[in-house]
Amino acid sequence: MKSPLLVIFFYLFINSAYSQNDFYRYVVVEDNITTRSKRISSDTNYLPDDIIGTPYSDEAFFKGSVYENNETTIKDLYFRYNAFQDFIEVKKKLSDPDSKIFLLKKDPNVLIKFNDEYLMFDEKINGYYQILFIGNNYKLYKKLYKKYYKPITAKSSFEKDVLATYKDIPKYFLVDNEDTLYEFPDSKNKKIKLFGNKKSEIQNYVKSNRLDINDEDILVKVVRYFDTFEDASPQ
Repeated sequence: MKSPLLVIFFYLFINSAYSQNDFYRYVVVEDNITTRSKRISSDTNYLPDDIIGTPYSDEAFFKGSVYENNETTIKDLYFRYNAFQDFIEVKKKLSDPDSKIFLLKKDPNVLIKFNDEYLMFDEKINGYYQILFIGNNYKLYKKLYKKYYKPITAKSSFEKDVLATYKDIPKYFLVDNEDTLYEFPDSKNKKIKLFGNKKSEIQNYVKSNRLDINDEDILVKVVRYFDTFEDASPQ
């Protein structure tokens, strides 16, 4: 997996124009979002009318850019991330209809920036991940999964119908400079144990500052602190 460290800090300062050919080089032309939605709807009830949650990280499209090989290859496109099916939808104009929404090709050498987020694809994580933090020795990645629960029809007047639901299941990964991934467990205590030879320091840091390490922003803060130790080694 290509480290995003240089990617981010060089990509953001280089701009270049793009042509029609550039756009179609990055998308799956034969499989736009309308075609894909029709194909999967019969199996998963993908977009029912009544539903709790969404398959997207955010249902809105946001203006963003494509970065590859230290260059901004395409600017001012519109993106949204479908976490349930794990693909990024893209269109040229915000007003484009669904028939002109395409799927981005899954390429580990391409970084997408939109909605103040950085997304890259990696087979180790089995999909797209968000870059939350980059330090000198460690990084923090987030992989957002979506679980779909089918609707349940009440069997009697004593029961109630249960709407179809999409539930967010975020997973977090500590990543070293060799691109080794360490997945954070769900529990607070097990998260602290993952910090290996610095778990005592991390535990004291969390306790003294009354931090909830299960909170995403706090986890970023704790990983940033862990990164300050030159000899830090995860479990």
